[in-house]
Amino acid sequence: MIGLVLACNAPGAVSQCMPPGGKYVNTTVLSKCPGMMPAEIPHFCFELNFVGNEMVAVDNGFEKFSLKYSASSDGCTYTIHGASLFGDMMLIVDSDSTFQLVDTAWTKLTTSTTFSKVAADHEGGFQTMLNECVVAGDYAIFENGNLRPHQVTFLANGQLNGFKPFLGYSLCYAGDCLEETEPPSRTIDLMDEKEQDKPLPSNPSKAKWLLNYTASGLRYQI
Repeated sequence: MIGLVLACNAPGAVSQCMPPGGKYVNTTVLSKCPGMMPAEIPHFCFELNFVGNEMVAVDNGFEKFSLKYSASSDGCTYTIHGASLFGDMMLIVDSDSTFQLVDTAWTKLTTSTTFSKVAADHEGGFQTMLNECVVAGDYAIFENGNLRPHQVTFLANGQLNGFKPFLGYSLCYAGDCLEETEPPSRTIDLMDEKEQDKPLPSNPSKAKWLLNYTASGLRYQI
């Protein structure tokens, strides 16, 4: 007779879950892109970076902070201590590259939030992936209805080519802009070589682009 015993039920059994390590992004929010802005989706944070055995760096889009975390005896459930006014927050590892953040007290939703690990060879994190989804690519320029001879390229890393004096851009996605409206507007800040916001010559106000996720391009907000 051969007996089989589940390892997870055996005393002193080794956990089958890989401990979280490295950077994870909120794929529940990213899965709604580009139809919905991140600010329109209930969330606790967009990025979690496990920088050691005890600390996790939290990025919610407009502030970054670190919290302590610890593992439970099963090795698959972790507690992020003092995560919010509601107390501790749990996360449950469900694969080598994903976990569920039980943030329902914060989001008021009935389901947890899925986070996925960023590949080691992928530069950036949530912001880069959002840029890839929303705006990264090549754009033709029309001025007074006429096609200009060169194009503008928005790179996923925030670099902007072909639209001097602007060399970079920043997608405002989480109420992180000082002049942000309510509800949040779909705008991009353009930055010059000093990485400072600078108005276009034709407009004395702050340089802005108006994003339209349902259209095939961008148009300048006059």
